[in-house]
Amino acid sequence: MNLTLFTNALARHSRSLCRLLCLCMCLASAASAAEFLSLTADQPTHVYRCGAPVKITVVVSNEVAPLTGRQLRCVYQADGAPGQVTTNTAGEGLLLLTLKAPAIPGWGLLSVHLLNDKGRETLKRSLGVLSEPEAIRPGAPDPDDFDAFWAAQIAAMNATPMEPLIQPVTNAAAGMRILDVRLSCGAPVPPFTNAPANYAYLYMGMPTDASPRSLPAIVQFQGASTIGLGAHPGRMWYADCAIHVRMSPHSARNNWTPEEDKEFRALLAGWGYALMNADSRENYYMRGMILRVVRTLQFVKQQPEWDGKVLFLHGESQGGFQSLVGAALDPDASFCLAMVPAMSDHLGFRLGRRNGWPNVIRNSEGGRPADAFGTAAARVLPYYDNANFARRIKCETWIATGLLDAVCPPSSVCAVFNALPSETQRDLYLDPKAGHGTCNPAVLPRLEALLGKQ
Repeated sequence: MNLTLFTNALARHSRSLCRLLCLCMCLASAASAAEFLSLTADQPTHVYRCGAPVKITVVVSNEVAPLTGRQLRCVYQADGAPGQVTTNTAGEGLLLLTLKAPAIPGWGLLSVHLLNDKGRETLKRSLGVLSEPEAIRPGAPDPDDFDAFWAAQIAAMNATPMEPLIQPVTNAAAGMRILDVRLSCGAPVPPFTNAPANYAYLYMGMPTDASPRSLPAIVQFQGASTIGLGAHPGRMWYADCAIHVRMSPHSARNNWTPEEDKEFRALLAGWGYALMNADSRENYYMRGMILRVVRTLQFVKQQPEWDGKVLFLHGESQGGFQSLVGAALDPDASFCLAMVPAMSDHLGFRLGRRNGWPNVIRNSEGGRPADAFGTAAARVLPYYDNANFARRIKCETWIATGLLDAVCPPSSVCAVFNALPSETQRDLYLDPKAGHGTCNPAVLPRLEALLGKQ
């Protein structure tokens, strides 16, 4: 296992409060006096033992001097413990806080709010910590029939023709061939039961002069903010040297109208689609998405230009979920990059932790769902949990998380990483300064080496 800890240049060296304040004052400007709020942990990695003291220095200043006597509201939520809220005063622009790392292996988040003389917030900064990330285990069990269930879903899909509908994109860059593709992924799925099929939509690009079995492949999956792909594929960075695919997360055609977008979002109940039918294993919305991932990879591997070796999967958030699913269900996947993956550790609440996005079971009491929907969903979600897909991944896998990420909590991501088989080559990147979006900078050169990108 390779664990990468991100630290910036300032965090790697000890520094005194005097230097911090001097830095603020050196930025003095006669034209303005903007306020600054900074939080610094005593451990640059922000990783602690369970229950260990966490010492945090809070500095309040403007561009010319420390701000004396300002009120700060501090909110700290640690996994396995109720939230703590305190109001403190920064004397001479300085506040020293001592907190405790989560008492269980998990994640803690401190938010500090700078208040004005009317008690209104003017600035907010956050700081995240992890306690014993290597010991974070998934809350969801690994169902005995997990493999049989997904084998049956894929077999049912494969019983129907793929029926590719392929149209060239006329404005492709010189030297590239880009195709607008629709694939049938079997029977329609809720809420699209009136559609002819469960369709996958994607753009696929490659060099126009590619020879058979000459190209690696990279498949890019999209986050939850994406409904369909636009009129032009865009961002087909590797279509000059590889088969580069961008797949829509939903059964939404490429190049659609604003009116269609509005109708589709209404059908998906805004962003509530990730909770749709989560109490039914066969009808959960994400089943259709997973089948579209599998079908897309099948199509990519059918291309005569694919070299049969490199199948690189990557995505962020919901796209990270799809990457992990693809790596688990397709044995030909060769590399998986999952950044801040959603759909992770759905049942983390059972162990006192926060659930991952989309937080299907939002209410729990004493580690148990508080309603009938949650009770049923708790039986379904293990079949859709990244942790259980991760157990089946054999290809090299890199995962990244930001310690400020309240959407896909770092503890949920660590649970997935720790579920990867010990023999799987893997890397976990912890970024203390990032929220919902980060990536190991070593990925780009590794990717371009795999794709032969010069």
